Amino acid sequence: MISFIRECGRAFSDSDFCRMPRDARIFHAAAAALDVPPEAVLHVGDDALLDVIGALGAGMQAAWVNRGEHPWLHEQQPHVMVADLRQLCALFS
Repeated sequence: MISFIRECGRAFSDSDFCRMPRDARIFHAAAAALDVPPEAVLHVGDDALLDVIGALGAGMQAAWVNRGEHPWLHEQQPHVMVADLRQLCALFS
């Protein structure tokens, strides 16, 4: 979130849209603020439904940070599953 705020000067919250975060509009607004198409965004989150399913529904790529080794219970699959942010960073090194 810090780098996002640094890049676009704005953070987005579901309260900005009066909807649950899985509403595609919040994801589209974040992509538009960076002037990139949704499919160019990797959304990283730890909530399977609100973060991952929401991002996938908005046409974004999604990474699920699963710190508790919970089973994945949804039909749509995240692009990547990691146990922590260090594991995610290692994918980019």
